[in-house]
Amino acid sequence: MTVVLASKSPRRAVLLRYLTDDIAVQGVDIEEVAPRALSIGEAVEVIARKKALAASRARPGDYVLGADTVVAVGEHLVDKAATPEEERSRLALLSGSTHQVWTGLALCWNGQAVDQAHAVTAVLMDRLPAEVVDRYVASNLWQGKAGGYGIQDTMLSPWVRLQAGPWSNVVGLPLAVTRDLLRRNRIPTRDPPEESWLRDHNPFDAPARSEPVA
Repeated sequence: MTVVLASKSPRRAVLLRYLTDDIAVQGVDIEEVAPRALSIGEAVEVIARKKALAASRARPGDYVLGADTVVAVGEHLVDKAATPEEERSRLALLSGSTHQVWTGLALCWNGQAVDQAHAVTAVLMDRLPAEVVDRYVASNLWQGKAGGYGIQDTMLSPWVRLQAGPWSNVVGLPLAVTRDLLRRNRIPTRDPPEESWLRDHNPFDAPARSEPVA
């Protein structure tokens, strides 16, 4: 049974393959907004549902999984950076404090939403040395990433620590929550690896390079 991932993120595709080999990718372009009255958890589910519905119209016979990830400092959402200057401001805001990473999930079939879920992880980012900030900004690894950083990026990882919640959620796809969502809709999956194993065997560990936009 094919699971179609409604995402342009190559990282989500890597993570989803821990659960099933039968996947396809259908990137979509939508307006990533939700009603202001919603909680963060509800809002990311709404945006994930928009993505899944958009892809489901092109894949009516398949289950389509949408996901949306945001970073929040309190009630303030930290969006993606578009320029090196914006990236420096994102890192300055997160450095030396704890923030939350939320991912919403939505499952659609035949153009209809069938289920949804979300996960949250608390992350502490230690104060970043100036030379680390300079190297990270120059690497372009931040491009397209919620909050302007990736916990899997090895040049930052010594300064980024989980407080509570799954590592995979910070990357963009909470594996245990995704497994449960798929299984309760009768989609076969494998059990994911332990989050500590996944972090220690980082599948994204590679030299600094530019990455496609998520």
